[in-house]
Amino acid sequence: MDGDVEDMSNVDFVEAFSRNFEPYKGKKMALYGLGENTKLLLDSLQGFNIVALMDRQETGNVKWGKRVISIKELEALGVEVVVIVARACFIKLIYGRIAVFCQQHGIEVFEVRGRRLDCRDDLKSGLYADNAVGRGVTVKNDYEMGYKILGPIMSRFMLFTIKEVQKSPDGVILFGSRDGYIFKKMYEFYSAFYGKGRKGPKGEYVYTSRISCVAAGLISEEDILYALRFPFSGTIEELMEQRFFMKKDELLPRENGLTDVQYVLLHKERIIRGSMRQREYYKRYLSQNVTIQGKLYFVDFWASGTCQLYLEQILGCKLQGVYLRHIRTGDSYKDKLEITSMYPVEWNENNLYHLDEVYILLEGIITSPEPTVKCFDSDGRPVFYKEERTQEEISLVQQIQQGILDYFKDYVTAGGALELCDLGQTDSLLGLLYNSELVNSIYLQNYIVEDEFVNRKFNVNEFI
Repeated sequence: MDGDVEDMSNVDFVEAFSRNFEPYKGKKMALYGLGENTKLLLDSLQGFNIVALMDRQETGNVKWGKRVISIKELEALGVEVVVIVARACFIKLIYGRIAVFCQQHGIEVFEVRGRRLDCRDDLKSGLYADNAVGRGVTVKNDYEMGYKILGPIMSRFMLFTIKEVQKSPDGVILFGSRDGYIFKKMYEFYSAFYGKGRKGPKGEYVYTSRISCVAAGLISEEDILYALRFPFSGTIEELMEQRFFMKKDELLPRENGLTDVQYVLLHKERIIRGSMRQREYYKRYLSQNVTIQGKLYFVDFWASGTCQLYLEQILGCKLQGVYLRHIRTGDSYKDKLEITSMYPVEWNENNLYHLDEVYILLEGIITSPEPTVKCFDSDGRPVFYKEERTQEEISLVQQIQQGILDYFKDYVTAGGALELCDLGQTDSLLGLLYNSELVNSIYLQNYIVEDEFVNRKFNVNEFI
């Protein structure tokens, strides 16, 4: 079948499906996807044995007269063929959820245009990454998840970062909290292992967060309006308390007819005065803890550049961002930032990555044992939010991080240099996070991540 299914007429689409899958008429088949094209096939096909449908969000329900099943139920129903009925740009993401299970149970997987998908070629990665299909490997615990699934992609990012910063060996790398915690550890190991043989910039861990940066970066009404554009789950009064650090007794009465923006701007002078104070405290911290010399690099994980934007304002100098994934927002403020991204920056529907779907699961892993920094006191000391995680939860994250660090150590000590392995190969391993048959993880089952900036908590299990 040539071309995307969305470019075909209904008749051509059904005829092409019948032609491409004629050899599989006698086999039990499941269709992955619940859109109109799936309904069209169910209504129009003759002689095909479609026993079930699949969709991660609708498992257990009935759609178009068919039961929506989980991955585990494929074997119980004797399914022999899965056809992914989806736009081409989502095939790779969906395939990552079922590839290993289907390969291990002899189930063939196709995209709706008729191309057979083979995960033997999609799960090779790095020097020490196990081929989960070829070796029948399972991930027995969270440490192994860190080592086998996250280790390769995080190690690739660290080597990418090292390659970038070695262009200015007399500079300084700022590993922003909390994302930079594990990356600073990896960088320290690399630097110690190679010693003076590979001179690189000095690495420093700097306390920062979107909330502390925004609170210290408001100089004008325009800045306040810009800060209001960021998402927030709650009332405008709650936003003012949490994002602008206003106290309840400072909030003015709200007259009928005022919009949220108009109400916020009633407090403009108070907000700017408070921000000026926070900026002085933040500068005090930075002057005591950040070395300004040569080129300054700022390492971040998955970001649009908020922290880098405000740090540049507070420090009074440019930073060179090095991100695992830089997300463009069309923001004129951030368009001027200098950022190098390991993943491609320009959005391309035909080249989506597994990270695009699972990064939110990693937010609670690429972090530190300390809570988020809220602001700084008059002595320049960081003030943290209350720690909501239990010691057991922190210990669990540390186990995953130890797996990542051990993978990186094994890679480097075995001769891994700055040659970067294929991005698509390391990224494909992230798709295994959706496969509970393969990955036994307490973190993926129970962990809760809190984002104070947008005022939201979520269980990572919501996204599996």
